[in-house]
Amino acid sequence: MKYFLLLTFCVFICIIIPLVELINITLIRQESPRNSLQRLPKEYQQHVNHLFNFKPKPKPHNFTNESIALFRFLDTEFYGVVGIGKPVRFFNMIFDTTWGNSWVISDECPPQVPACWMHNKYDGSRSSSHIDNGTDFLVQDGKYNISGFFSIDTLHIAHMNLSNYEFAEVTDLPWPYMLSKADGIIGMAKDQLSKKGSPPFYYELFRKGIIKQPIISIYINRDRSSNRGGNIFLGGIEKHYNGSFDYVPSTSPAYWDFKMDRIIVNVKGKSFPVCANGCTAVVDTSTNAIVGPSSELKRINRLIKAKPIAYGRFEVDCDRINILPNISFVLNGKDFVLKGTDYVQKVAYHGIELCLSTFQPVNNYISNENEWTLGGAFLSAYYTILDVANNRVGFAPILK
Repeated sequence: MKYFLLLTFCVFICIIIPLVELINITLIRQESPRNSLQRLPKEYQQHVNHLFNFKPKPKPHNFTNESIALFRFLDTEFYGVVGIGKPVRFFNMIFDTTWGNSWVISDECPPQVPACWMHNKYDGSRSSSHIDNGTDFLVQDGKYNISGFFSIDTLHIAHMNLSNYEFAEVTDLPWPYMLSKADGIIGMAKDQLSKKGSPPFYYELFRKGIIKQPIISIYINRDRSSNRGGNIFLGGIEKHYNGSFDYVPSTSPAYWDFKMDRIIVNVKGKSFPVCANGCTAVVDTSTNAIVGPSSELKRINRLIKAKPIAYGRFEVDCDRINILPNISFVLNGKDFVLKGTDYVQKVAYHGIELCLSTFQPVNNYISNENEWTLGGAFLSAYYTILDVANNRVGFAPILK
């Protein structure tokens, strides 16, 4: 998927006021800007700390669950703020259910790699808790490679500290990552997808007893009036849903996958089936897209009257969003319905608005033409549970 990166630079102007006369002035001690900022509501503190490189005072971890704030970038990416090392440095990281390992762009990434530009970079030499590992890291990403080496350091996520955590420092990655807001990935797939036997971070949290209940809850928020993108809740279920959960078993040792009966596009009283003989779907928190086989995607976009533009994307008439067909994803015989407002992505720049279908051609990590991934377009309509202990995925309608 290609991103259009919008850059905004802030200019600070310093005003110097000369003192003409010597004046006796009574000084009143006022609360520092740092303390004022850190009294903001909890959901904003991680972002403020990241922007100003504040080092929050550690809080004792005497609870058994944790909420991780997500922020949204261009209605495309959902990322959280993660600290690494001592002293802590902050990074924008995607909590990605299609990656097993965690990685961050390394300070050793050479300047001839454009994907490393304009990102925060991890420098192990500046962290006293860093431990050298040096084992090579290599993952194939389509026709490109993501490569680097493993290191060990402490992760700081929300109020949790995960010491001696093994992750990859990336020194080479494909150019589209230059357009991403994220500086790296926190892997949330299953254990077998990890390279070098380094487990996803949540396995370590459960194993060390930092999080007691092995459940991950995913709430994706696409409300454009806020930059908040939702949250990842570890160790329980928050009340962001209506009704009850419907669970489907997850059979893959690598991905959070499940069987999908079919997809039905409902146009003017007629039903048009896609994935008619059943297919496999994967939960994907890294993107807003719904990804599948090219032939099936073209059919869906044709039925919703979306027109091809570039990079496999299809444009929808913005005035027709509210009258677009409902599309049902059938799981265990039950319909999970998306409306046009769910599966259309709005991108606005300088007063020009573009409406894009979130149905996109097959992605690089899909292993065969019968697999789909359900990203934010689906997850923002259905609160999602990854039940680690019972190896199943649960869905319930989002509370709106």
